[in-house]
Order: sequence, then structure tokens, then C-alpha cells
Amino acid sequence: MRYMYRMIAILLPVFMLLLTGCGSSSNGSTADPFSSSSTTTGTSSGTIFGNISTATGKTGITLTTDRSTIDVNNGQVLVTAKIVSNGVAISGVPVTFSIVAPVNGPATIETGLTTVTTDSNGTAISRITTGNTLSTTNVIVSATAKIGTQSAVASTTFQIVRGDGVIMFTSAAGTTPGSQTNLLTPGIKEVDPTLSPAWTFMQLIPFKLTDSNGNPRVGVPVTLSVYSITALDSSGKPDPSLVKIDFLVLPISESNQETITTDSAGQGIFNTAVTLTTPPPGGVNTVDVVFKAVTNDAIPVTAYVGNSYTLSSKLPTLTIAPGSASFGSATDITFTISGGVPPYSVTSNNTARVTAALQPDGVTVAAHLVDTTAWTGSVTITATDSASQTASATVTR
Repeated sequence: MRYMYRMIAILLPVFMLLLTGCGSSSNGSTADPFSSSSTTTGTSSGTIFGNISTATGKTGITLTTDRSTIDVNNGQVLVTAKIVSNGVAISGVPVTFSIVAPVNGPATIETGLTTVTTDSNGTAISRITTGNTLSTTNVIVSATAKIGTQSAVASTTFQIVRGDGVIMFTSAAGTTPGSQTNLLTPGIKEVDPTLSPAWTFMQLIPFKLTDSNGNPRVGVPVTLSVYSITALDSSGKPDPSLVKIDFLVLPISESNQETITTDSAGQGIFNTAVTLTTPPPGGVNTVDVVFKAVTNDAIPVTAYVGNSYTLSSKLPTLTIAPGSASFGSATDITFTISGGVPPYSVTSNNTARVTAALQPDGVTVAAHLVDTTAWTGSVTITATDSASQTASATVTR
């Protein structure tokens, strides 16, 4: 009996192996280790659709994005496909990414990342460029892979949100002493008309371009131009020639506009110069300029910034010389007026003793001694110009 038990223990495994061999296919092929009838759609292609759950040990592909929405200005979305079988990541499988909808943009798979092979973690990552769209757009992304003899497909969506953003202007110091110092602060300068026939206000106009979420927009061309100006040319039309934007290096030459591409912080700086002619002595020359900044978007982001520039002309100092004189034995003394704004007028504060008269040349003052007695003290001779400046000299007996 003990011998029979031993024989059964030996023969039973052999018998089971023979039964297994009888169940094999006639063509001798082995079963596909990736095949799982429970994950197919029942079609002849055996395609697996959607994000297949791997919790029950099925074979499939999943697809995810690093964000569900993205501003049109941000530019990129990462998509990650993962392939597993019975909970084990499958490496070395090429995955093809595509945009299912909308066709013909705005989203596109980045060049070189259309087909990516899964790594040791069973993942393949591609990158999508959002492009530009005029309205909020839903994008459907697909990932396809050949797993064994089956095609596996997964899809996911994200939304491109149209965010035009804003151009913000900031203040900056001027580059020339005494010139415009801060954006939006009136530029005021007083000059001597005998020394400065004109004056140029030098100004930096920094700006920052952000999207609707406040994120900087990088590498975007922004163009600044003269939108309006209160100065008129000889024909009575606005004269933008008084304004120069940026200082272009030859052979480039644009008098009224210039384009700057935003840096890695979404910023840029324009150089501007407003040149005003010096007005007549005591006069004022004021010009208001509005600048317009626009992006190169299909629907441009637009912003305006304006400033006022005022150039005033100093009055030449009025003088009368000599500053004092004594008649002595003479009865007449002459003084000379200079500076100020002609024509001039003269007066004496005591005509009973001394009179003052402006001579035909318009600058010589004749003081005449009327009271020839030996009086003491002094008499003041005052010259006044057309700007109401005064200068005085004194005479004694």
C-alpha cells in the first residue's frame, strides 16, 4: 500500500502535463502575455479605448496632462502616457501622440515628440504647443501604442483659455540731467534762450507684458508708436517728427515706432526723445504726447501712456550801468540799459532834483540835475522792461 501511494505521487504530475499538452493549439503558437479579453471592445481590432484601470490587473494605457486648463499665452502642456500589464510597467513600447480635435490647430504636438518610447517606468512624455486662438478651445489628445498584438488607445482633454493679458507701464529715471525724470510726471525745463535754441527730453519707457493670470509673456514683440501729439507742423497738422522712439542702429531707420521683444521676465524698455524749440524769452512751449503699445497677437493687446513736456525760456537779466554815479560839477550823467526784454522805460523817484529820460537809441538814459543846490542823499533812477523786470541806479549831488 505504501508503494502504491508513492507511484500515485509520481504519476499524477505527469498525467496533468499530458492533459495540458492536449489543450494546446494545433499551430503550436503560445498565448500573448499582453492579451486580455476583458479589456477589448469586442471588435475585430481588439482596440482598448479610454483610460483603462489597472487595479484589477488588466493590460492597458492611460493618458494624462499636467494641467486641465492653460492660458493661450503660456504655450505648453505636458502629456504623459503609461502602459502597464498586471500592475507591471512595460518599457520599450513606442507611443504615438496626436491631436484628435480640433484639427488644423491651434494645438500641435512638438516636433520630435510625436512618437516616444516608454521608459523603465512604462511612461512616455510628449509636449503640446497651444498656439494662438481667438476663443476658449477644448483640445482632445490621443495616445496610441501596440501592446503585443493589440492596439491600445487612450485619450484626454484640456482647455485653452483665451487670455489677452495687459501691458503695464512702470516708472524709470531719465538719462539726461534736468530732463524728464519719471514716466507720467510732467517734464519741465527752463533754459536760457541765448544758450539753448532747443531742448530734448530724454525718457525711458519700461513695460511688462502679462497674460490674464498675471504670468509674464516671454518673447512677444511689442511695438510703440506716437498715437497723438498736440504740437502742429507748419500746415497745422500734428507733428510727430518732434518725437523719436528708440535710437536705432544703422542701417535701420524708423522715426515714429519701434518693436521690442519681451525678455524672460516679460519686460522691455523703450528709449524716447521729445525735442522742443525754445520759445522767446519769458515764453513757454508745452507739448502733450500719447504713446501706443501693441502686441503682435491676432487680437492685439493694446495700451496707452501719455506725458506732458514743458520748456520755458528764462528772461535775460535786466541791468543798468553804472550802478551809481555823482554829478559833481556836471549837470548830466548817462546810464546804459542792457538785458531784459525791450522796450524799456525809465523813471526818477525825485524829479524835483533829478529827471531821467530814455534816449532815441532805446538803451541810453540821460539823468539831468534839476536842483543845483547842495542837497544831500540820493535819487534813484529805475529802468523797467516789457516783462516788468526792473533795475536801478543811484545818483548823488
